[in-house]
Amino acid sequence: MKKLILLLYLLFAGMFYAFSTISDVQRELLRQLEVAGHDTLRLNILDELVGINKQQPEARAYYAGELLKEAEWQKNSTFQCKAYLYFVFIEFNKRNIRAVKSWMQKLELLARRGKLYDIMWQGQQCYIELLVLDEEYELAERETQKMLKEAENLNSVYGQIIADICLAGIYQTTFRGQEATEALEHAFALSSKIDNELTTTEIISYLIAHYRNMENNSQWLKYLKIKESWIKSLIKKHPHRKNALKGDLLMIYLSYMRYYALQNRLDLAGQYKQLADKYYIDEYVAYRFSYYMELAVYYQVMGELENASEALDRVLGILKGRSKKDYCAALFMKGELLGKMGRYEEALGIEKELLLAKDSLRITVYNKQIGQLNESYSIDSALLMRSRIQSWFKLVVLGVIVLLIAILLYFALRFYYIQRCLNKSEKKIRKIAEDVNRAVRVKERFLTNMSYAIRMPLGEVVRHSLLLASDEPMDEARREKIVHIISDSSTQLIALVNNILDLSRLEAGKMKFSVSEIDVKYLIQDVIGRAAVKDIQFNSAIPEYGKVNIDGMQLRQILDSLLVLADGAVFLRINLEQSGGKFFVVTVTNSALASVEPTQEMIIRNEINRMIIEYFGGEYEVRSGFIRFTLKI
Repeated sequence: MKKLILLLYLLFAGMFYAFSTISDVQRELLRQLEVAGHDTLRLNILDELVGINKQQPEARAYYAGELLKEAEWQKNSTFQCKAYLYFVFIEFNKRNIRAVKSWMQKLELLARRGKLYDIMWQGQQCYIELLVLDEEYELAERETQKMLKEAENLNSVYGQIIADICLAGIYQTTFRGQEATEALEHAFALSSKIDNELTTTEIISYLIAHYRNMENNSQWLKYLKIKESWIKSLIKKHPHRKNALKGDLLMIYLSYMRYYALQNRLDLAGQYKQLADKYYIDEYVAYRFSYYMELAVYYQVMGELENASEALDRVLGILKGRSKKDYCAALFMKGELLGKMGRYEEALGIEKELLLAKDSLRITVYNKQIGQLNESYSIDSALLMRSRIQSWFKLVVLGVIVLLIAILLYFALRFYYIQRCLNKSEKKIRKIAEDVNRAVRVKERFLTNMSYAIRMPLGEVVRHSLLLASDEPMDEARREKIVHIISDSSTQLIALVNNILDLSRLEAGKMKFSVSEIDVKYLIQDVIGRAAVKDIQFNSAIPEYGKVNIDGMQLRQILDSLLVLADGAVFLRINLEQSGGKFFVVTVTNSALASVEPTQEMIIRNEINRMIIEYFGGEYEVRSGFIRFTLKI
C-alpha cells in the first residue's frame, strides 16, 4: 500500500492543468497575471500556475502562497481552501505530518464554514495516507471512520469514495485483503454517481495495483483495460492534457508488460516495454520504483537474469529506508533470482535477511497496532472517566439547582402566604377601621342624642325648681303640678343615667351579676303581675319551663322593659324549643322597644338587654314590630 501511495499521490495532487508545452503556457499565464486585476480571473491564473508547476515543488509552493494571499485579500473561501490543500500536498510529499496537520486544521475550519467539503476530503485523504506511511494504522483507521460517518451524514458521495480508498489502503497494509477488495469495489461503484475524472482514474489505479498484488489476473486485466480506455478517452477529450497523463500511460504500459510476461506472451510484453521506455519519467521516485520493479519481472521471464538482478538492485536502493513491506517483496524476488542464477550462498544470506525483515515487519506492524490500541484504550478510558466526572458534576450542579429552586419555591410560597396574610390583615384592619369610624360616628350621634335626652329632663328640673324658688305668687294646684313635673323629670333622668352606667359597665365587662336558679314560670307571672301595662295577651297558660341560671333582677328588668306598650295591646308568646338542649323562647309583639323609630332611651335599653341575654348564653333579636330572645334551661 505504501508503494501505491507513493505512486499515486501525483494523481490526486493535480491533473487539472496540463498543456503540450509547459514553458510557453507558463509565460502566457505570467503575462496575463501582470495585467490582471484583483478579481476572480487573477485567482484562476494563480491556480493554473500552481497546477502546471506540480513537478517543481519550490515554484508550486511560491504560487500557492501567492494564491493564498490573493484569496485572503479578496475574501474568497473557495480559493483559500484550494491554497490550503496545495500546501497539504506539498507537505505530504515531504512526509511532514506536523505541517500537514497544521494546514488541515485551517482547511477543515474554513471548508466546513463554507460547505466546501470536496476540497476537505482530499486534504483528509493526504493526512490519513501519511499516517499509514508512518505506520499509525489504528489512528488512520479511526480518522477514516470519522470521515466516512461525516460524509454519510452529509450525503456526500465523493467523501464516501475517498473514505473507501483510505480504508482499502489501511486494510492492504494490515493484511486484510478481502476487506480492501470490498472497499475499492464499493468506491468504484460510487464513482459512477459523480462527474470527477481524476477520482475515477485514481480508483481504477488502486484496483489495478490491488488485484495485481492479490494475483487475481482476470480482475487485474479487466481494470487495466478499463483504465487504458478511460485515459485514452480523456486524452481524446482533452488533448492538451496528454503530457499530464504521461505518468498514467507509463503505469498502464508497465502493468501490461508485467501481465503478458507472466502469461508468457513475450511478444506483447516486449511491445509494452517499448511503450514504457518511451513514456518513462525519471524525476519521480514512484515512477522509478515501478519501472525497475516491472523490468525485473520482465527480464526474469525473458531469461536475462543479470539485467533482472541489476533492476532489483536499483529497486532495493530506492526502497531502502522507505517502505519495509515493499523492500521485503523486492528482497524476496532477489533471493529467488540468485537461486536461479546458482548463487546459493548469496541467496541463503538474502533469505535469512528476508526472514528477519519479514518477522521484524510483522512484529513491528502488530506491535504498532497493539501500542495504538493500548493508547486508544487509555485515551478512551480517560475520556470515559472524564465523562463520568462531568456526569457527576452535572448531577451535583443539577442537584444544587433543584435545591435552589426548591428554596426559591419555598420562599416564594412563604412570601405568597405572608402576602395573603398581610392582605387579610389589611382587610381586617380596614374593616376594623371602618367599624371604629362607624362606632365613632355612632358614639358621636349617641352623645349628641344623649346630650339632648339628658338636657331635656334636666332642663325641666332646673327650670321648675327655679320657678318654685322664685317669689312669684302661685296657687296650690300649680305648685303641685310643678312638683310633679320635677319628680317625673328627675325619675326619667335617674333612669337614663342608670341605663348609661349599666351599658358602660357591660361594654367594659365590669357588670356584676347576682346569679341564681330562677323558676321561669313564677318569674314571668311576677313580671306580668307588676306590669304597668294591663293590656297584655298571652299565647296560652304558662307551662312548667324549668329553671335557668341568671340574675333574676336583670331578667325582670328585661321583661319589664319589653312589656311597655307601643300602640295597642302587647302580645306575649312563650314557647319551648329543643335543639341541642332545651330553650325557652319569649316573643313580645307591639312592644315599645320594637318601634320603627325608637328613642335614644329605647336604643340603650335594647342594647343592655342584648348584652345581658348574650352574657348568659342566649340570643336577643329586635325586628320591626316584635322582639324575641331565648335562654337555655
